[in-house]
Amino acid sequence: NDRLFLSLTGVPVQIFRAVCAVLAALAVAKILCIFHFEGRNKLLDSLATIQQINRRNELILQTAAEGIIGIEHAGNVIFANRAALALLGYPGANELVGHNLHTLIHHTDSAGQPKSVESCPIHLSLRDGAERRLDDEIFWRKEGTSFPVEFTCAPFYEDGASQAVYKQILVETVVIA
Repeated sequence: NDRLFLSLTGVPVQIFRAVCAVLAALAVAKILCIFHFEGRNKLLDSLATIQQINRRNELILQTAAEGIIGIEHAGNVIFANRAALALLGYPGANELVGHNLHTLIHHTDSAGQPKSVESCPIHLSLRDGAERRLDDEIFWRKEGTSFPVEFTCAPFYEDGASQAVYKQILVETVVIA
């Protein structure tokens, strides 16, 4: 067969087979490129959808009339919406984010006595994961004045609800008129 192929084509069969193998490899590479571009486009579409959802969630958070503050397991602020900043007298979130919420806004009771972190309902929610609603508390503004508040603190789960440790909580605040 090798001699017959060589006499008919003038090319050794091994070279023909090598050319066929290279052409097959190029065809497979082209198919893989098509799959790569399809997968890449799906990922880009998913990323655009996630970014749109994030923008919508940020708009909802920032336009809520109640002050909303997120804190992490150590009690440090991770975000605050515009209403919370306005209530507390902070011009920007950077003055709250990374700082301990208790020491900034919930450090003293209405009688002027220091309030311990251990008795703070916000920190109790961080420890036990229970939602708490209080209507006779006070918070302190940046400039040092206090104001009466009604607030709820509730855990939220970033890594799934099955965790035993509550990593973060939301503090939702309404000023009592």
